[in-house]
Amino acid sequence: MNHQRVYKALCIHWDHHPESDAQHYGAGTDANQIRQYLQMVQPDVTQYHTIGCYGYASFPSHVAPVVPGLHNDPLRIWADTCSELGVPFGCYAAAFDCRSPVPVPQWRTVNRAGLISEHDYCPNGPWTEAFFIPFLLEVMDRYHPVHFWLDGVWLPSDRANYCFCEYCQQRFARQYGRSMPVSPAPSDWIDLQEFHERSLDEAVGRIGRTIKGHDPSILLACNSLYFFKDGRRPVPEVDWVSWDVLNTPNLHRASFESTYLSTVGKPADIMIYDQGIVRWQPDLLRRSRPLAQLYTEAGILLAHGIRVNLWHDPLPDGSILADKARIAQQVAHFVRQRQEWCVDNESFAEVAVLASRLDHLSNSHHQEMVVRAIQQALQEAHIPCDVVHDDVLLNRLVQYHLVILPETEALNLDTAQWLHQYVQDGGGLLIIAARPIEEPPHWHDALFGENMGFQFRTEPDGALKGEAGMQGTLSQDGEFVPLGHHRYDLLGNWRSLIPYTDETPALAELTIGDGRILIITGEVISEYAQSHWPPLRSWIARAVYNSIGSAQQVEMSGHPGIELVVNRRGNDLYVHLVNLTPGTSFGSSDEVFFDEVPTCRDIQLVVRPPRRPTDITLLPDQTSPPTRLVNGECRDTDERCTLYISIPELTYHCAIRLTGAIGENSPRPAMS
Repeated sequence: MNHQRVYKALCIHWDHHPESDAQHYGAGTDANQIRQYLQMVQPDVTQYHTIGCYGYASFPSHVAPVVPGLHNDPLRIWADTCSELGVPFGCYAAAFDCRSPVPVPQWRTVNRAGLISEHDYCPNGPWTEAFFIPFLLEVMDRYHPVHFWLDGVWLPSDRANYCFCEYCQQRFARQYGRSMPVSPAPSDWIDLQEFHERSLDEAVGRIGRTIKGHDPSILLACNSLYFFKDGRRPVPEVDWVSWDVLNTPNLHRASFESTYLSTVGKPADIMIYDQGIVRWQPDLLRRSRPLAQLYTEAGILLAHGIRVNLWHDPLPDGSILADKARIAQQVAHFVRQRQEWCVDNESFAEVAVLASRLDHLSNSHHQEMVVRAIQQALQEAHIPCDVVHDDVLLNRLVQYHLVILPETEALNLDTAQWLHQYVQDGGGLLIIAARPIEEPPHWHDALFGENMGFQFRTEPDGALKGEAGMQGTLSQDGEFVPLGHHRYDLLGNWRSLIPYTDETPALAELTIGDGRILIITGEVISEYAQSHWPPLRSWIARAVYNSIGSAQQVEMSGHPGIELVVNRRGNDLYVHLVNLTPGTSFGSSDEVFFDEVPTCRDIQLVVRPPRRPTDITLLPDQTSPPTRLVNGECRDTDERCTLYISIPELTYHCAIRLTGAIGENSPRPAMS
């Protein structure tokens, strides 16, 4: 997929979800209002509602139930006005999660208790071909959109509500050669989770192939699908990935999802809202969000190479409040300042955090907790990282100095063998210990070698040790750091690097070939997710520094709320700084509003690029930051040039562009 076919940087999303009492829908839709808005904001594309989560079409459809009391054809007004101004026009449509007023039981999901869902459609049943595809084709023939943005493309949040209908049972039996389990054991869920994910993927693929067969130029995006929670590659028919995750802002969640999307292999956007949702029940209450919040969120997305999708809610009759254009105009200016040196950049991080595919299939909730926690610990320690699943890791493995397995409970044998070879060839691996699901854990032998892994601490008679055996105390910088995590014993020839005060290893090293594996022998990531304790974060960072084994590509000191992002465009290296100091801590409740972002001053960076840059520019100001160079050219030598760079001040987001700092044949500095 050519990234240039997806919109450049800024999409405007208009969201309606009319219910049965919507008696004046479309009465306020006005071409002059739309024209004025588009002329002020000049978005790259805008997308408008066709069918919402209550199942009513917003135009005179012959396929879907129409909004009661529909006035005129608001979709026609939007399509014609966008065409007049040359603004590409896309369409929103609620898909697999939709409360249609037309009850068709065989379209719905049915759980194992026999309960028919009120709003979830089965991707293996007739709904896709009998209703949804004809609806999309009707929209295409009437309004000729440039893309569809499908909402509701997800599985139920509770596995107990996964579909058990006749279509799913028949398909599962064909694919797995056994009956679909009525009462799934834990071991069944790897197959079941994979089956339901594959069923959804294949339904999306059928939708994509049909609409592209009808109009080869049309693009497809699916809300919520293929973000971190899904742990797999997007299907080819999806042109970009999108999510309205930030309807109540959390800056760390924005950073985490953007980090994941930077290597997902497709263009991506995340939606930011012009209003904060104060409460959902008993009545939805929203308030306009300050520009400081919108700028901060946009800065996070752009630093990671992600597009910005700005969400608006028109009034119930379809009219647009004047303040929408004023807010969007300022957000658009912020985005346009940065889009040419941000959007579609490729991550250049030295560290990868592996989100194991088998972990995802067997225990996705635990995986999300620990992966989010390690990403935030690294972010706050100013260590850029990628968050990747198995396929992406194997495709990018040569680019990393260090791969981290954060409390991985299950790992594909092929991945374990690849990582073993990676270490033999000189790579670094950091394991944070956790109790494996599989007993014995065969992937341990593939990863470490026979009898060289770790095991949960037990008494000689096999009973688990008491609480005293599950805790430990470290000495760090002259201070004691008491910890409360479970601990593990090592098997084989490990060398202790940092001990607990009882002299048992807290961080240990195992040499394999030209590389090494390091292990933290306690569940420090689960503990950090619960406490967000700064001394623990510092200790985790210390373990990572030990594991990298050479000077970092980029180092900085300063407030832990400053995010450091490193990416590339061609041969140019970009070092981004994003100010997250108003954000929430991991595990805290989301912020609804904040007033301002404090300006950080005199930030010091040390940058060791693969090559000496021909120019150093501070963006967006297009100035030259104060810089001191140590050493010279990097060609034909292991010695890396070192740059000391000062950033005078940071409010939302800035970047340093190092022109020509990356050689075509040297994607990473040589490992030491």
